Amino acid sequence: MQDLTFEQLCGVLREEFGSARVSSPQHPRVGDGDPVTGDLILREDGPSVFVVGAQDRGQWSELARFPSESEACAFILDQVRKNHRPGVHLTPAEKAESERITRDFDEELRRTLGL
Repeated sequence: MQDLTFEQLCGVLREEFGSARVSSPQHPRVGDGDPVTGDLILREDGPSVFVVGAQDRGQWSELARFPSESEACAFILDQVRKNHRPGVHLTPAEKAESERITRDFDEELRRTLGL
């Protein structure tokens, strides 16, 4: 794969998946990711050290280190392609309905278990 900058990575992700659910402190407002929700994060940890990871409940989890931004971006692209299927994202109404169904299921399960 050719050299891939973070900005180019975000463009590819938007083309394939409709959004770029990644973030980077070195590239604010470029990605659509939210570090609080566990989206992949690219950060520069020093000269020629690029780290890919995620934050979950305030805890940083490092996935990999690379000597270049390009290699880190290629890794992120590969991870997103493996873990997400392309397609149209839910509309706000569809998302609300999905969340309602999940809540109803959880409540029914709790009632069944006597919780």
